[in-house]
Amino acid sequence: MSVNQDPNGQSGPGLDLAPVAFDAATPDLLAAIGAGTSFAPDTFPAVYPVAPAPPLPQRKQNISEGFANPRGDNLCYRNAALLALLHTPAFRTWAMGTHLRYNPLYPHHPTCKGPTIPLDEVLSPNENKSGCLLCNIYTLFTWYHSGNRDKDCYIYKQVEGTSVTVKGFHNWAMDALWRRYRKTRDGNWATSGSQQDVFELLERLIKALHRLVQHLPAHPIAGPDMGQPMGLFVSRIQDLEQCKNCPRYRNLGAADYYMYVGLPLPPRTTFVPKFQDMINWAWNQDIISDNFCECGDLEKRAVRKRRLELAPEVLMFQIERTVQNQKSLRAFKLEDEFEVLSSVLPEGQASIKYNVKAVIFHQGPSLTAGHYTVGVREIGTGRWAFLDDDKPPVTYNNLWKLVSSKQQHDPKAFQVYAVIAEKDKGEENAPPSMPVSERNVASLLPLHRFELDIQIQARHVELGWLSGRARVPLQPGQLPESRNLAIEKMRLEQELSETRRELYELKRLRDCRRGSGLPADQHY
Repeated sequence: MSVNQDPNGQSGPGLDLAPVAFDAATPDLLAAIGAGTSFAPDTFPAVYPVAPAPPLPQRKQNISEGFANPRGDNLCYRNAALLALLHTPAFRTWAMGTHLRYNPLYPHHPTCKGPTIPLDEVLSPNENKSGCLLCNIYTLFTWYHSGNRDKDCYIYKQVEGTSVTVKGFHNWAMDALWRRYRKTRDGNWATSGSQQDVFELLERLIKALHRLVQHLPAHPIAGPDMGQPMGLFVSRIQDLEQCKNCPRYRNLGAADYYMYVGLPLPPRTTFVPKFQDMINWAWNQDIISDNFCECGDLEKRAVRKRRLELAPEVLMFQIERTVQNQKSLRAFKLEDEFEVLSSVLPEGQASIKYNVKAVIFHQGPSLTAGHYTVGVREIGTGRWAFLDDDKPPVTYNNLWKLVSSKQQHDPKAFQVYAVIAEKDKGEENAPPSMPVSERNVASLLPLHRFELDIQIQARHVELGWLSGRARVPLQPGQLPESRNLAIEKMRLEQELSETRRELYELKRLRDCRRGSGLPADQHY
């Protein structure tokens, strides 16, 4: 059965479903649905057709791409937030599964007209966009991962109240979602042309989806219950007070729930701190309390700590960069994964590993203004892509290469503002595909399993430039037995790091002596 085809004969992505088993008494109803007829709620059959959830469509080259940001609308915060959600597998599974759990051929509620599926030759902002927020999220996921990105589409320009032409179905779907979201009570705060905080948008959008799902019909047709969207993101944190003399501790009030967790920058004890060290420092630091314990030791006071009572599926960190009403430009090292140690979890619970899925950057001297961009891990390839609105994406083989190329101690550079990570499920332990030169393959496999690919280009006096290529299998006897490329690389990196540290200390000492009036070459 072919459902809703466009003039070019291609099925609309919103209804690209698996074979549907219909009841024998519904052929006339299905024909009317195909003709675009609208129905009253009592027209629907008692037995709903079952639509198995199809896998998410994939592009042949699954390259991530940003969204358009019409001049004057200042929607970089929207683009960064939605791109981060689009590349978070747990949220994608929830959105697609929840939508398909209820029959996609029928409205979710009386004011919803089903998935947004444009069928005309030119996509315009005046198309039917009255599907509910969940329908628009579903449409955005579908168009983003499978839609034509070369087709001209019209989107709405908020500031001027006119339409502009952009390329790509994904931009049309984003415009439909944004216009629908702004009609909700959680979305009317996003005024036209004003810059907003990316975390405020994430929190309000997830709350809007949460309220919508609570009012969906109580009789789903197929699939498991995907739960509430806030359950993916909410952390439960307990403040407690522990004695420094005995193991006693007591809770300080009820546990609080957070959509995202604030992460302060540590003191300047290291030149470039690691993100893992920042988490350990923030969660394990001891804050002296004035309260005494009943153990009788009045000299040792208690300390206050925080404990993560509930670790969410998707953990979002907000880097607290405001220091004395100014934005801190400090950089830190961020890698593809980190751990929440067992010391900050409930007793008896093992450490939890998280894989970073998206990193949101902020550019500008103040957090109240500036520009948002995002780095995302591409679904399928495992590579990282830096997305700046609708500019061409820049890809990297790992997260640290992306972060180190962007963050600098400069207001015009990009600083990490948000880190979005998902619980490790074991399927992403293998490193993503990347050039052999960037992997320690020599320490993983025997040497004779590799071939040396040699490309030679030379210039002959009479014949000009000549090129050749040869593959030479490597034999264990060709290199000394003690030769280990991984250890050699580690040793060289350590020597380079020590040299840089010495140069930095010498430069700092020289600057201090110049500031105190001492000769720069004086030694003690």
